[in-house]
Amino acid sequence: MKKTRNKTICVKVLNKLLFLFIASTFFLIGCESTTNPPPIVELNKAVIVVNEGGYGQNNSSISTYSLEDKIVQTDVYYNANSKKNLGASANDIVISGEKGFIAVTVSNKIHIVEMRDFTSVDSIDFTTFGSPVKLVTSGTNGYVTTLNSLLVKFDISSYSVLDTISVGFKPEGIAISDGKIFIANSGYGVGTTVTVVEESTFRIVKNINVKLNPTNVVSDGNDVFVVSTGSYSDGIGMLTKIDATSLNIIDTLIISKNPGRLALGDDKELYVINGNGIVHVAGATMSIINETLVPASDVNNIYFSINAVGYDRDADLLYLGNPKDYQQNGEIAIYNSSGNEEGRFDAGISPRAIVFKK
Repeated sequence: MKKTRNKTICVKVLNKLLFLFIASTFFLIGCESTTNPPPIVELNKAVIVVNEGGYGQNNSSISTYSLEDKIVQTDVYYNANSKKNLGASANDIVISGEKGFIAVTVSNKIHIVEMRDFTSVDSIDFTTFGSPVKLVTSGTNGYVTTLNSLLVKFDISSYSVLDTISVGFKPEGIAISDGKIFIANSGYGVGTTVTVVEESTFRIVKNINVKLNPTNVVSDGNDVFVVSTGSYSDGIGMLTKIDATSLNIIDTLIISKNPGRLALGDDKELYVINGNGIVHVAGATMSIINETLVPASDVNNIYFSINAVGYDRDADLLYLGNPKDYQQNGEIAIYNSSGNEEGRFDAGISPRAIVFKK
């Protein structure tokens, strides 16, 4: 009889503990779901960072760094839009007036946001056209390359697609000069052309042969600079300078260690990421000023890699994306044009693109 009574007491105690555990669990879940995201500090002059996240993992994000009061904000899109995720593999952002256009590659979206606080305005579904990669705007139009080997033209006011045209295989980088759009057809490592499309007619006017694997393009006045990453077996890449009017190649410059993304500085100076770090190039003379202005090992002491580069002309500062191990949140390292570090701030997983809101 005593054993039965003790057993009954134990069961009651266990049931009570189980009830308390379940109740506390629901309480914690309820608290988490109703927690309000931190308010977004409206942006005036700022550095905008697009963080790619893990490939296809739906954890892309936006980070911002105020140039006036040095406030860092992470997960800005998520917090500004009721905990809505940006998507998978964000790749690029372009600012046009008060709006920002964000290419989210794997999610097949271009998100349009208010630049003051990153609240969502609208989005363009790219499921039909393929994954958007790199963006540029001109007048009332936007242009984006897609992994379906298309150049897509869209209206930046109505957010509607206006036209498409087939270009080279797997186009990536894009730039505009002299009324023409220049598209780097990387071919995922096997492409060798830059397609030129006339803006007014939206027709191809020329395909220019360049070094293997053209990935990135910038323009300065009438000069168009194309970075070819080259073969990953020998690492030899190239910078090609093209005249936007004649569409002739003016000059070329060999850059080793698979050059990739680049930023345009003053006086046609270029800052190019390669396997060693940042190569400082004089675009006017097509010569190397400093083969390793900033060593990659100084920026990232885990994998010795730099993932993004931006140049602030007003302050003469370089902003370099440190992806760390590509799993944890990264950071942005700030360097002056002499190659000396000025500071760092937190970013999201795998910072991919850096632009400036002025």
